[in-house]
Amino acid sequence: MASKRNNIIPNGHFHKDWQRMVKTWFNQPLRKKRNHAACAKKAAAIAAQPVTGLLRPIVRCPTFKYDTKIRFGRVNKKVARTIGISVDYHRRSMSIESLQQNLQRTKEYKTKLIIFPPKEGKPVLPLEIRFKPEKARLPTEDERNHNSCVALRQARINAKLVV
Repeated sequence: MASKRNNIIPNGHFHKDWQRMVKTWFNQPLRKKRNHAACAKKAAAIAAQPVTGLLRPIVRCPTFKYDTKIRFGRVNKKVARTIGISVDYHRRSMSIESLQQNLQRTKEYKTKLIIFPPKEGKPVLPLEIRFKPEKARLPTEDERNHNSCVALRQARINAKLVV
């Protein structure tokens, strides 16, 4: 099929000896082993500090789709760097609950700051998931008879009439 519109006519000049230029990856398993050994050596050297990195606050993910999910966020920027806590300049705690939760976490971290065991692979303070999904159950009679499309449409109509 012919090329359309104002484009370069394909005219490749394949004269280079490309077989010599191919990058191989045969050293991947040994590289993995070497990196793991280096990580273990570093963990032993900084045994008083957390191996997995700096302590992170708990934050809720943005947007409606993900705001039920809790994750580690990134804290007071002047103090945080001095005690090994990572700083996120853009985020602000909007709810008192999350602020208190992170304050409690930071206080707990400060109490443990010197006495961390030099074990690798475990987080400094594990993330507690407080949201528990509901177990499956049969719908009630009200739920079976409820039509959400009609209810939403009625709510929209009522909102228009109020204004």
